[in-house]
Amino acid sequence: MPTVGLDGLAPAINRVAGQEVRAAEYIHWWTLLGYYYEIGGDCMFANVVAIRDKIKRGKKLEKHEKELYRRNKDIIDLKSKYSSAEKDLLARLT
Repeated sequence: MPTVGLDGLAPAINRVAGQEVRAAEYIHWWTLLGYYYEIGGDCMFANVVAIRDKIKRGKKLEKHEKELYRRNKDIIDLKSKYSSAEKDLLARLT
């Protein structure tokens, strides 16, 4: 199942930073955090977070958000049921 993690976040940060941040030898944590805060709402990561937030709060989705949700339900909806392998991994991590 696809996830919106670093793969969805890195392109947005790259756009703000004007460089491939994963290729940089060193980027200070506060600089990276600043890039993150400047992403704005015009990237997939920000749209997914906004839709998840609206759904969680019971807010109505806009027409374009409904379409994005319909086309990307598999990455927007958070999993609530896990396979036994995923459960084992979660148990080891916690």
